Amino acid sequence: MKVQNNSYLYHIYLPKYRFMKNIVLIITALLCLTMNLYPQENNWESYTNGEHIASICDAGNSIWIGTWGGLVMINKSNDSTMFYNKTNSGLNSNFIQTIAIEENGTLWIGTFSDVYSFNGSGWVEYNSSNSGLPNDLITTIYIDKNNTKWIATNSGLTAFNGDSWITYDTTNSLLPSNKVSAIVCDDYGTLWIGTSDEDIEGGLTAYDGTDWFNYNTPNNDLRHISSIAIDDDGMKWIGTPSRYDNIGLFTFDSINWTIYNMTNSSLPTDYIYSIQVDESGTKWIGTEKGLVSYNDIAWIVHEIENTSEDDTFNTINMILTIV
Repeated sequence: MKVQNNSYLYHIYLPKYRFMKNIVLIITALLCLTMNLYPQENNWESYTNGEHIASICDAGNSIWIGTWGGLVMINKSNDSTMFYNKTNSGLNSNFIQTIAIEENGTLWIGTFSDVYSFNGSGWVEYNSSNSGLPNDLITTIYIDKNNTKWIATNSGLTAFNGDSWITYDTTNSLLPSNKVSAIVCDDYGTLWIGTSDEDIEGGLTAYDGTDWFNYNTPNNDLRHISSIAIDDDGMKWIGTPSRYDNIGLFTFDSINWTIYNMTNSSLPTDYIYSIQVDESGTKWIGTEKGLVSYNDIAWIVHEIENTSEDDTFNTINMILTIV
């Protein structure tokens, strides 16, 4: 699959309970929502007000897009848009890093400086001054089936159940680093957590609500984890960014480790940004050189054709997050 586009796609976020039937179609559609900076033969319509799309959340009747210029809501029924930023909302920052959504429709928004909840009419701001957050730089938010918000920061992982806050860090858990970079939950309710810290030998951390477990490869390669996904067999798929370790994509079945990289697969790069598993079991892998699918038999690289002559778009195939 080739999609002609000269825009920069930064993150995609889709909540687990609204999982898409066909990730390729969703990604293709969302590419049309990115910022069109240079005209070309295709007539793309711009829906955003920022150069970088940081997060996209499918909320059923609407799509919420977090950019580095604010928050955008697109009504699916009529394509109308609504823009939220510091001038017309409760946001104190336009740099949206992550979006998650509760089943009741309340949005949870992480920025470089705080967390917000938005129920469609009222905004509530949470930061290290008025809540249990240990740090205001938010990397990702995950909402589990109990409606607990798991908020990843550079100072640990914070859980908020609507009433109380608790932060887990290297002092009260087996987290190898306080710089939390990825969160996912398996079918048994166990959280699988990745960290990214160039100064510490990290690893994959699991928390079942009572006990903590830490796992690493025989060579202790998991210093940086960019993304985690779990397939129907319980296999963990773990992406690492090669700028640090040159290792690629790992699988872990709770006992054995397997690594895929440019030497033993069709991955175009060892730099893995993101991973997701669709309903058929196909793994979708976002890399710095395009979108890759793997169905346990064949690897396919889906590149985006850059039709612009401007070097600004030499990173066009970067797909950083698919959730």
